[in-house]
Order: sequence, then structure tokens, then C-alpha cells
Amino acid sequence: MKRLIALLSSLTLAGSMTTAHADEIVVGGKNFTEQQILASMTAQYLDALGYDVEKRAGMGSAVLRQAQENGQLDLYWEYTGTSLINYNDISESLTPEETYQRVKTLDAEKGLVWLEPSDANNTYALAMREETIEATGIDSLSKTTRR
Repeated sequence: MKRLIALLSSLTLAGSMTTAHADEIVVGGKNFTEQQILASMTAQYLDALGYDVEKRAGMGSAVLRQAQENGQLDLYWEYTGTSLINYNDISESLTPEETYQRVKTLDAEKGLVWLEPSDANNTYALAMREETIEATGIDSLSKTTRR
């Protein structure tokens, strides 16, 4: 349910990716593999477009967010659910679109701009071998039937 999107603090970057260039764009990333890859891909993409890019990946989530709010980072990939729950203290159950709209509005008050969501989806699921399902009766994360 957490949709992956790019969170930007710079309207100038969001406005034009191919013409006017900032002095330097600082791309951040969290301290796990998916985020390391996304930060690297983003930095490489912006570099190929001619931007001066500095990559600062490997940070904890709270540190990364604080660095962006303080202006030490220009952009990083964020999860709407993380922003909703951890940074905006909202715990109600929302659809992915409602979550996106809510964090977009709440974070705008902090000077942060959410771009359109990526097609990537960070939904968690459980994968099991068919033999294990047959042997255990587990058929969902929320329900098991003993055999």
C-alpha cells in the first residue's frame, strides 16, 4: 500500500529537468538496498541530464527526512505510508490515493513537494512453497486453517 514516490524540496527542479540547472542537486537515500539503488539511479539520471549531483545515501529514515527539511538535501525517494505515519502522525486507514493526497497536502505546509507517484509499489506479501501451504494450512497472512 505504500507507493513509492520522489519527494522534492525544490520547485525549480520539479519545474524544469532539462534547461535551467541548480548549482548542485543533493540526492539522498536511506540505509537499505532498495534506497541505495534508487539514490544511485536518480543521481546518475540527473547527472546525465547535465546537473551537478552529490549523492548522500545510507542514512536512517528520520535523519534523511530532517536533512531535507533543513535544506541539506534536495530530493530523495520516500514512501507515502512512512510520511503519513512517521512524519505526520496520521494513523487512520486510507487508500493509496488518499494517502498520497494527504501527505502531499501536509508536507506542502513544510515546503516539501511530492511528484506524481512512481509505478513501483512497495506492498508486502508472503510467498510460500505449495508443499508448505498443503502441509500447514496457512493460506493468508491473516487466516490459517489447521489440517
